[in-house]
Order: sequence, then structure tokens, then C-alpha cells
Amino acid sequence: MQSINPLSPTSLDAWLKEKLNLASLQPQALATYQLRALQHTFHYVKEHSPFYRKLYNNYQLETWQDFAALPFLGENDLRQFGTQMLCVGQEDIHRIVSLDTSGTTDTPKRLYFTQADQQLTVDFFHHGMMSIVQPRQKVLILLPGPRPGSVGDLLAQGLTRFDAKPLLYDARGFAAPLLRFMIENQVEAMVASPVQALTLSRLATPAQRAAIPLKSILLSVDYAADSLLAALRQLWHADIFQHYGMTEMGLGGGVDCAAHCGYHLREADLYFEIINPINGQPIQDETEGEIVFSTLTRQAMPLLRYRTGDTGHW
Repeated sequence: MQSINPLSPTSLDAWLKEKLNLASLQPQALATYQLRALQHTFHYVKEHSPFYRKLYNNYQLETWQDFAALPFLGENDLRQFGTQMLCVGQEDIHRIVSLDTSGTTDTPKRLYFTQADQQLTVDFFHHGMMSIVQPRQKVLILLPGPRPGSVGDLLAQGLTRFDAKPLLYDARGFAAPLLRFMIENQVEAMVASPVQALTLSRLATPAQRAAIPLKSILLSVDYAADSLLAALRQLWHADIFQHYGMTEMGLGGGVDCAAHCGYHLREADLYFEIINPINGQPIQDETEGEIVFSTLTRQAMPLLRYRTGDTGHW
């Protein structure tokens, strides 16, 4: 494939503004942008991270074939070398997220984000929610939210950008108090985990559901079976959307739309691959494989070819 000269970190944004309209990227232009961004990230991490400097000592990145030859990363790399993967000083870290692994005594995974990293997530939430929520609608958020930089806080910031009205709620005060809150505030949209949404739906009486003008529900955090989606539609007569993401992605990865035919991926910030989990070879058709992603615009802790352990297909 075509070789593209890498950009310096300071010139990447200027190049994008000059050469590309990210709002209307065609596939070839998107691929060109993504390779440029991957090259930028590759050189950036080698310059700023001792872990990546050692890992990529014998690698280059000029073409897509070079990229496909890069080694994969996994959660054990985060546990063992997390601080060595950092590319900024501690004074630039805006948010640290620790992820414990249940049932083990392993060192927890820690993810680090600058304020700019988190604002990119706000951008994704802003535009993704615009296909689900209308301006001035009241949106109940049951995801963790009080702390600055939490997923609920970032989602609330994205919603306020187009004048939607986020309502952060401590999900521990569940059932009756929450249903009263939804009725009093006339909640029109809800963001919740599948378990939260289904539990709330089954606890609500028909009269309570009738008193809540819920028009849309966005499910996040966990997998939602088709039977669960059908149950929510039947109980609320609302449109059900899904979000795919993980902390390693910066929370946002892809979001459903009214067509309900898969996810709109966050392709300006993330490059996705699907691979054969046995041999690591890429899968281009609709065969299921393991989802792998690379960050394109991350400052604090970029990740290249990170194996998620999740299964998906194009």
C-alpha cells in the first residue's frame, strides 16, 4: 500500500484541518487519516514512553503492512508496565481509573487520561447522543457520575452542548425513590446498564410507566441480549439504543442509531481491527473474531493494537 510520511505531534491537527473534512470522510480519506494518525502515535509513544521505546525498537511504521506487524498489547501489559506507558508528566494527568479483576489478587489495571483526552470523549458523547436525544429533553443518567471526569460527568457535559438536560442520579437509591424522581422530572430519555434498565422496568407498575414520558433508552456498560431489548420495548414503548465502549478506549467506542444495524464507530479517535484470536490474522468479512483497537489521538496513555477480549464482526 501507499506510504505516507509521518507527521510531528504539533502538525497533526493543522494537517487535518487543511486536508480533511472529518464530517464527510469517504473510506479512502478516512484510511489516509487513520494511517497518518497511527504514524503520529507510533512516533509519539517511542519518543515519550520507555515501554514503547523498548517494544518498538526494531519496528517502523510507514505502511499498513508495517502496522499489521506491530505486536499486540493486552491487559497484562497495563498491569505490569502501566506507568512506563505514560507519555505525559503526572502534572498533566486529569483522571486515573483503576480496574480491579474480580476473583484474583493481580495488580489492577490503571488507565490515565489528560483533560484533552477526556474532552475527546465528551465530543463523542455529544455527537452520539444527538441521534438518540432531542434538545431540551430530560435525560436520566444512571452511570457513575458525581466525580469530575467520571463517565456520567462526561456524558452530562456532552448532553449540555446541544441543550439537552442531564439528570445525574445515584443508582444506589433505586426502585421507588427513582421512579418518583422520573415522574416528578418527566424523564424522556435514560442511560443505564441493561440490568439497571430491566430491573427498574419490572419494578414499575403500569401506572408509573404511563406517567413517565420515556421515549428512548441507551444501554451501556454490558452486553444486552435480544430478549432483554424486546422486554424493554414492550414495557416502555420506547426506542432502545446500545453503546459499546470500555475504559481502555476512553469509555466511548461505538453507538447505535435508529437503523439498529450495528455501531457507528468512533473512527476519528480509534482504529478498529477484528482478528482471528488464535493466529492474530485480520478478519475482513462477517466472520466473528476478537476486537482490537488503537488510539489515534490519546495523549496520556496511547494504546496500539490492544486486544479487548471482546467478540464482534464487521
